[in-house]
Amino acid sequence: MTTPKTPQIVSVSRRTDIPALYSDWFFNRLSDGYCRVTNPFNAHQVKRVSLTPADVKAFVFWSKNPQPMMDHLSILDDNNYQYLFLFTLNNYPAWLEANIPDLAERTNTFRQLSGYIGADRTVWRYDPIIFTAKLDIDYHNRVFESLCNKELVGLESLSDEQEIMFVKQLIEKHYSLTNSKNAHNILTNWRQFVLNFVKVIPHDYKRILSENNT
Repeated sequence: MTTPKTPQIVSVSRRTDIPALYSDWFFNRLSDGYCRVTNPFNAHQVKRVSLTPADVKAFVFWSKNPQPMMDHLSILDDNNYQYLFLFTLNNYPAWLEANIPDLAERTNTFRQLSGYIGADRTVWRYDPIIFTAKLDIDYHNRVFESLCNKELVGLESLSDEQEIMFVKQLIEKHYSLTNSKNAHNILTNWRQFVLNFVKVIPHDYKRILSENNT
């Protein structure tokens, strides 16, 4: 008796920006029903990954610029694929990150994508967070705030003790797994750094919380 395959979630991809750079390749592989993935640490280890609708539970696309893929999303819809986008949207200077569309164009792409597939399947990521002498905490706070839609969400400091402990425990776990110097510095100077954390809260959600507490 053959055990049925369990549909897999396929990450596309954390190694490179496939929607931006290899969209044609992806849809060619989708047409053939499979792709081959080479282990980056062992070039002799190659895995065949089925891309048929029966074997794919969902695609998770990682991208800074999914515009080249936008005109082909109907192929996914017509074949009943489930998918979502993790959309990195930040604004690093050209000396650090060149050859991508400017922020206004990428923001417009984000709105178009969200309008087409829905906000629940378009996840904004502000990452990676890179610190230099010029790109300090104040820089990231300004850029992050400028990207938020203030009509829908508010930005607040952490005030609830449970929230503060939750964030601290996440950093403690990160430190235990990575021995990160940055995490160690934050934990050592926690009272100073906790003031820099920002909570993004939708206005509607805050209103509901307020009503439930009255």
